[in-house]
Amino acid sequence: MNRWLRLLLYPLRGPLRGFWIWLHRQLDPLAARVFLNRAQTNPAVMGVSVVVMRGDEGQAVARITQVLEYVARSPRHFSRLCRTIAVIGVGAPPISHGRYVPQLRACHLAVRELQVHSIPALAATLVHAATEARLRRAVFDRRAATADEWSRLRLLCARASTEFLDRAQAPSASGLSSA
Repeated sequence: MNRWLRLLLYPLRGPLRGFWIWLHRQLDPLAARVFLNRAQTNPAVMGVSVVVMRGDEGQAVARITQVLEYVARSPRHFSRLCRTIAVIGVGAPPISHGRYVPQLRACHLAVRELQVHSIPALAATLVHAATEARLRRAVFDRRAATADEWSRLRLLCARASTEFLDRAQAPSASGLSSA
């Protein structure tokens, strides 16, 4: 793709930015409706409902079970995750990997990344989404945030996921490794 076409079609910049924003406003409710219909019929894994839209359901549920067990190594992070994220979705086409969807209280994981990434990386993604959910609910949903506050949101979420990984991979008090 040439440089001008890429600049035109790139969703964050260019003349078609308004179109991309409009398109996401149209597609997000449709994806949310499908997501919620499937969430009601799917089983919960450790208190969190799992919706598999694409990919092998057995593999996805097993992998998410491993990820949630890894998050449960830190009881504080696990309880926050269970309080803030009601649904973990796998394979929704218009939603990017690791994105928190506030209307659904859901975190989306892509099928490819679910297969490729390690358990700690996926757990850090869930903790990142749970932190984003808590900050959005506490601060950003109550008032209009500035661009500086939005950039700080990303920084705080990244810091929380890094702190979680440090805590989960640290040796336990009994001297045994928890990794």
